[in-house]
Amino acid sequence: MMGILPTGAIPTEPQQRLSSVFWSLPTPQLQSFLQDEQAKQAWLKQVSERWPKVAEWLKEILYNSQTQPKWLSANYRDVVMTQFGQGRIGVIGDAAHAMSPQLGQGANMALLDAWAFSQSLQHAQKNQNIDWPLLWQHYHQLRRSSTQFYQFLSRLLTPLYQSDHWWAGSLRDLVFPWMYQIPYFRKEMAITISGLKTGPFQQLDYEQVAQLPKESKESSAFHLKSGSLTDF
Repeated sequence: MMGILPTGAIPTEPQQRLSSVFWSLPTPQLQSFLQDEQAKQAWLKQVSERWPKVAEWLKEILYNSQTQPKWLSANYRDVVMTQFGQGRIGVIGDAAHAMSPQLGQGANMALLDAWAFSQSLQHAQKNQNIDWPLLWQHYHQLRRSSTQFYQFLSRLLTPLYQSDHWWAGSLRDLVFPWMYQIPYFRKEMAITISGLKTGPFQQLDYEQVAQLPKESKESSAFHLKSGSLTDF
């Protein structure tokens, strides 16, 4: 898997625009990546077979002494927690449910964590005090099913994006466009990418998530709907 992301500039060189290049490798191959001239040539050949214009750009960068790239390695691991918080300590965001980034749900899930915590905090406030066991019980009710669904889906789809199986990418390119042509699947795909799914046939009510918090306890009520969102 390869990607390019414009990443702005650094304060000391504002005119020099930067980009980040992502290239997925099996962990055992990280140490030998671009270690010598032969490795560079082999990598550029791989890139040119998939993205010729980018290969030419990378070649200019690799062989320009003034623009030597800095390579950083990152290992993707699933973080699976049975409990997100206890007492006055809690874990949210990627720290609570890191996963391979095929679905691009890091920001969505972190925002929903914050929403769920605010709902749970309001639910657990009693006479200016916080019932922490009640708070985390409510938080788990709001976030457990959604987190488990996206973790399962991420593991399921990872081989379609990062795999040595020759058929995986072809299957993805064949099936996903076909699914998008069917209204039901198109809607489900949109809801999934929105971060609202809590199961194969359930999702959060977007209107409830988007509404401003109220002072009354009714605002902490939580509902699952099997057919929310306007049809796409």
